[in-house]
Amino acid sequence: MRDLGLVLVLAAVAVPTAHAGQANVERESLPTVLQEIMNKTVLGRGRVGIVVANLDDGKAVFVHDPDELLNPASNVKLFTSAAALVRLGSDYRFDTEFLTRAPTGSKGPLGTKGETTTLYVRGKGDPSLTSERLWAMVNDLFHEGLRSVSGDIILDDSYFDGDRIGPGFDEEHSDRAYAAPTGALSLNWNAVAIHVYPGDIPGAKARVEIEPQSDYFVVENRAVTVSKRSLKRVWVSIVPSGDKQRVVVSGRLPFEREGTVLWKKIDNPPAYLATR
Repeated sequence: MRDLGLVLVLAAVAVPTAHAGQANVERESLPTVLQEIMNKTVLGRGRVGIVVANLDDGKAVFVHDPDELLNPASNVKLFTSAAALVRLGSDYRFDTEFLTRAPTGSKGPLGTKGETTTLYVRGKGDPSLTSERLWAMVNDLFHEGLRSVSGDIILDDSYFDGDRIGPGFDEEHSDRAYAAPTGALSLNWNAVAIHVYPGDIPGAKARVEIEPQSDYFVVENRAVTVSKRSLKRVWVSIVPSGDKQRVVVSGRLPFEREGTVLWKKIDNPPAYLATR
């Protein structure tokens, strides 16, 4: 069972004096009620850390292994989302900026034929940039008048610092998609889908496809097609390889049977976007 860290907050509620006695009784019985919940649910069978505190005085009302070191797992998303709403607000929208450098002598941001010598793409942390949205952005640039880039396309990832993974993530060396790094310029959640299907005949190599397809990946296909009655066994790993990533696929897939899809992380977000 996955470790689970919980932080529960019990808000103190003001009550009329006439009901203060009843409120005190309920507050005193709360630890017993919470312990019964622990005993009767899945919480009692797992590694769980719980702290229930009174917001008025900060005193703990109920605790269960409060100092146990646990992997907080997806519970962290609750606090990340809350912090983002407090700091950014519910109306905040992420920007990705496209800047041009016009040819010498041009009076506007583009040359007379819609050309730019350099196109700058400045990322500002948009977590929802996908292949489809990138295509739409290119269309927007076209409608703004851009027709060609005679020089370089420069990707600016400096809006974030150089830390790609959060504290504690370095304890798990995994290529799984949920361990994807952060980046001011990110595409497709910094993850990629690896599709593996049986070949045309038994004995043939399996068919491996990357979605979305990109020259950023170097595929090493060791998987083979086996007879229909064989068991399916597929392993996929993805590791850095210079300025690219190497996808290693091994195992066996039964002939004329369904394939499999595995999601893996991107190690270098701006390089992945640049190689699209």
